[in-house]
Amino acid sequence: AWKRLWKFAPWAGHGVTEQYAAKEKGHPPYTSMKYANFFWTYDFVDADPVYQYAKGIWESYDGYKDKYPDAKNWHHRAAADTSTCYWPFHPGLIKLLKEKGVWTSEHDQFQERELKREADRMKLWQKAMADAKAQKMEIGGKAYQKMWLNLLIENGLWR
Repeated sequence: AWKRLWKFAPWAGHGVTEQYAAKEKGHPPYTSMKYANFFWTYDFVDADPVYQYAKGIWESYDGYKDKYPDAKNWHHRAAADTSTCYWPFHPGLIKLLKEKGVWTSEHDQFQERELKREADRMKLWQKAMADAKAQKMEIGGKAYQKMWLNLLIENGLWR
């Protein structure tokens, strides 16, 4: 079921949810769709501020993990988890993960694959933009969104 969902929502992770709307005392946790624990930045952002930001989150975990039920999921393993990740890691985070001894050869392989996939998506984006322009398609409109999603899926670049 998760693989079927990922065809339409590649960012979706899954995990145990303990805090949820209308939860009453005695209601159990359940497995639900979750966003992966991540922060986004552009590739042109300098590595040092990203490294410092990630290090601050890493080193202050004990101070925030009990502040909200899901905060405990922002643990050190989550920073390096690739199971629901489909984007390359930023060099600043890689520096921290290597420093902390959690970056592995599997991460190197993941990074290489995802950088290539991102480059392939960018090439496909250029083609999609040119095709949309030639067809006088509204960029961002429903027809364009459908075309772009189909292109990503057809080219194996959605997830």
